Parts: sequence; structure tokens; C-alpha cells
Amino acid sequence: MKTKDRILSVSLELFNRDGVAQVSTLIIATEMGISPGNLYYHFRGKEEIIATLVTELQNSLTTISNEYVKQVKDFDDYWPFM
Repeated sequence: MKTKDRILSVSLELFNRDGVAQVSTLIIATEMGISPGNLYYHFRGKEEIIATLVTELQNSLTTISNEYVKQVKDFDDYWPFM
């Protein structure tokens, strides 16, 4: 896994576990065992990490929505998307 992807994965885990306000870029870097400079090479700060995670979520929801339209023809087809 690329460092940028690991940063996003670890950040999401920490945000979910401890809350966004409680997690800093230093905590993320320490959790990963990388230097803060390495983290800043990939992201300018916590706000950029959050923005990237939100964009990824939006892209996933768009993909699911597009699949929904293709696969749901009647009510019984609806349940897998719940």
C-alpha cells in the first residue's frame, strides 16, 4: 500500500476512534511510524486529509448510486442495497 493510501486509512481509523478534533497530523504520523515531514509531503495538513476522505466517500456513493440504477428493476432487487 502506498504511503498516501496508508495515511488516509490510518487517519480514518483514528478519526472514527478518537474524533476528528482529537487527532492531529503529529498523532497520525506517530501512529504510522513516519516523520511529520513525510506526512506533509503527501498532505498539507489535516484539512486536506479530511477533504480527500470526503471526496473518496462521495465517489463511492456515486458508484453505488450508479449501480443501483442499473440493478434495481423491482422491489425485491432493492434489498441488497440496504
